[in-house]
Amino acid sequence: MFGARPDLLWAYGAFAESRLGGWGLMLLSNVLPGGGNGTFTFLAYAEDFEGNNTLLGTKTVTFDNAAATKPFGTIDVPAQGQTVSGTIANLGWVLTPQPKTIPIDGSTIRAYIDGELLPAASQYNYSRPDVKAYFPGLGNSDGPAAFFTIDTTTLADGVHTIAWVVVDDAGVAEGIGSRYFTVQNGASSLVWAPGDSSRSAGTLTQLPTLATDVWWRAGSDDTGWAMRAETDAKGNRTLRVTRGQRIEIFLDPTLAAACGTYEGHLLTGEVGGPLPLGASLDARLGMFRWQPGPEVSGTFSFVFAQRGCDAVERRIPLRIDIANRK
Repeated sequence: MFGARPDLLWAYGAFAESRLGGWGLMLLSNVLPGGGNGTFTFLAYAEDFEGNNTLLGTKTVTFDNAAATKPFGTIDVPAQGQTVSGTIANLGWVLTPQPKTIPIDGSTIRAYIDGELLPAASQYNYSRPDVKAYFPGLGNSDGPAAFFTIDTTTLADGVHTIAWVVVDDAGVAEGIGSRYFTVQNGASSLVWAPGDSSRSAGTLTQLPTLATDVWWRAGSDDTGWAMRAETDAKGNRTLRVTRGQRIEIFLDPTLAAACGTYEGHLLTGEVGGPLPLGASLDARLGMFRWQPGPEVSGTFSFVFAQRGCDAVERRIPLRIDIANRK
């Protein structure tokens, strides 16, 4: 997917099609032999247009689905990389292990686009005979299908991320089906994405630093407590999160600035480029959200430029360290 791995662009920018280097596979481990219980070895091969192929690597993984406690499922529509327009049905299915259930009113199934919670509620408890055949006897086996209605004209044309978070009746939450999709509406779409204009990294880093606290939280709880970002003597702030976690950052902790605007840039070499895929920024309130793909890891340097009531620009430098840890 174009632009899905900004870390690869940073490391391998001189290679052809480095923006297309990311790939992934959604695996439902429950359907592996033995119900997905035991140790399995996966081998990944790549083949180019000339027929040359190579083994990218192997991974040995141990699954214990018999002891699973979290909800599980997937998003079916939009498919990975699918191009959509107009109003679409965002389809998928979710279940949770016995003896738990998922409320059939769909109130605990939430969808996020570019890390931002959709205002729409899900419709749940619809039949999926194929899913029931794989997972009979669970609390929601008779009605595992869910959907959201999404008006894509409220999104900028281009690539976005979508993910579901499901909470069962025991309060256990899990992310479901994170993926990329492309919106193509043309003139009818709301083509607005703050910070999309690239600037010189040198110009951004020369701005005076804005003396303000930055608060943040990670995960799917939109009402949970935020924490203050670590700040060193030079005003650099660092957030440390686990791979695949949704991130929410309050550049203005009060969310009540009388005036002023924000723009955001991901620093790549000498360029302050656009925000990465899966990110969004409320330019007025200073609310930054990012839903990195589950494959994204590494350290990413951002600069947020705030133009205050005095029309002077000041910078908020921020590093996000996404580590492959639990």
